[in-house]
Amino acid sequence: MQFKKSLGQHFLIDNNIKNKIVNLLQIENDESVLEIGPGDGALTEIIYKKCKNLILVEKDNRFAELLKSKFPDIHIFNEDFLKWDFKNFYNLKVVGNLPYNVASQIIFKLIKNIERWKIGVFMVQKEVADRIVASHGSKDYSILSVVCQTFCNVIKAFDVSPNCFKPKPKVVSSVVKFQPKSIEISDFNKFFNLTKAIFYGRRKKLINVFKKNPFLKFNDEFINHVISMYDENIRVEQLKVEDFVELYLYWAYDDVKHY
Repeated sequence: MQFKKSLGQHFLIDNNIKNKIVNLLQIENDESVLEIGPGDGALTEIIYKKCKNLILVEKDNRFAELLKSKFPDIHIFNEDFLKWDFKNFYNLKVVGNLPYNVASQIIFKLIKNIERWKIGVFMVQKEVADRIVASHGSKDYSILSVVCQTFCNVIKAFDVSPNCFKPKPKVVSSVVKFQPKSIEISDFNKFFNLTKAIFYGRRKKLINVFKKNPFLKFNDEFINHVISMYDENIRVEQLKVEDFVELYLYWAYDDVKHY
């Protein structure tokens, strides 16, 4: 088949890497596995030998038909994962070689539905992986870092050479493992919007970001709370993940709304 550039299709052909990815899922026989964008089924074939309860979501109808012929007894949805409904699926282990152009969007959707899954293993562009695991103060620290690390424990497992794919991408890839945390945040959208509002001025002083913010308005009580909690010269990029959570909890759940 011809690969579709518009869908960011780069298929894994290295058997060693395939097995390393599947092993990170730690699959038991009775577990359910969701694979996002399985393509020609390179990972699916390995997972199928370990667990028959598979759910595949494949956007490209050509590959969806191929998968139906190869695996007639598993759930196959010929849909865009970003529009796919989790329906009644829970307690999943999730895996995918994520298209570079929508990897962050897919990860955000998964985190928004975090109660549905318990382990995620994803291949992404190395630069995306570096942002996912970045620490505060580093050049890669971003909204993606804060959101992923707030809701999950994340590790970068290993890098993958372009030579392991067909066609070869122009960039190095990385495999990242996610395990959801127990946290106090129940409204993903509200947390995401606050994080986005704060990061608009990542190199600005924190207090100035709250005083003059183009996305959200913060009242004097909240600003005074920030002044009392943080050094006046601290900048957004210096905030730890725990700081974003503390700011959110005060902002969103206090008896008096601060916005």
